[in-house]
Amino acid sequence: MPGLVNGHTHLELTSLRGLADGLKFTDWILEVTQAVLSLSAEFFVSSAAEGALDCLQGGVTCIADHSTFGFSSGAMAAVGLRGTVYREMFCPDPEGDYSAQMDAVAHWLTEACEPGIDRGVSCHAPYNASSPALEEVLARFARARRSIHVAESQDEISYIARGTGVMAERHQARGFAVTGHAITPVEHLGRKGYWKPGTLAVHLTQATEPDLSLLAVRQCSAAFCPSSNAALGNGIPPIAAARRAGLLCCLGTDSAISSQRLDMFEEMRLAVLTSRIKGDPITACEALDMATMEAARAIGVTEAGAIRPGFRADIVAVALPDGDPKQSLGERIVWQGSRECVRAVWTDGKRRL
Repeated sequence: MPGLVNGHTHLELTSLRGLADGLKFTDWILEVTQAVLSLSAEFFVSSAAEGALDCLQGGVTCIADHSTFGFSSGAMAAVGLRGTVYREMFCPDPEGDYSAQMDAVAHWLTEACEPGIDRGVSCHAPYNASSPALEEVLARFARARRSIHVAESQDEISYIARGTGVMAERHQARGFAVTGHAITPVEHLGRKGYWKPGTLAVHLTQATEPDLSLLAVRQCSAAFCPSSNAALGNGIPPIAAARRAGLLCCLGTDSAISSQRLDMFEEMRLAVLTSRIKGDPITACEALDMATMEAARAIGVTEAGAIRPGFRADIVAVALPDGDPKQSLGERIVWQGSRECVRAVWTDGKRRL
């Protein structure tokens, strides 16, 4: 089968697997942030290497990664993975000076890229992107590929629409001015000019149909992370609605902190199962497409996601258990497959596992 595409993860956070499990989203974010700030660069280099190998062992050959420190690209290249790494920026204070952070990202973007890996930027999430900083990022990195976590939680909706909620209160306690905009996070970013063709919008669990239509009109893509959304209590992503709106869609594991398993087979199954719970189901074959061919297009990687002439030889061998012969091969992969079924992985025709 084609190599799987992990449409959203954080390789540098792999070794924090399971941290703060069971906490509400806003408490979880706080604990993760405190842990990240307390650890060394060596920890994140090692963690990214662990995550890249973990993905490869699960049949993943292509990744869209959010990186805090810029170490993910080297880890991906070391095991033969391709994809895009988005360097995150955190700029919540409207009065803050984030020039040093942006200078570091600018330098990283100008470094020589590893073969098969593109680089881009992410403003992390709307509540960590104050308007002055967001405007500076868009001006300074206008040509860079973009991604962002957006419409992930109810607290984010409250923060952007009304300037209220736990996250808003915590920022205000730190002396940050918080202003409500009376619109959704997707609309807010649209008014700021964040959405350009190819931008990857991550999560969208709380997105409205007008939000999805806006993203489709701007030719953006969507990355959905069903296991992470469930683990953090953020709801069920509107996958079927996004596809109807015309968005290119992909699935991702998010970080191992929330999902605990970098397992794209599990994400495919959960995408189908949770869509049934939502009452707006997708099929197993649609889920498989969002982890292969459509996923590659969604994250802007060409010649990947399928086994066909002219495409790169990113291939996974899996051993599936016996099942109903009436099921299609795609259905069997989604319902019966698992990372434990992976027997071999090739990228660019070279055997990696």
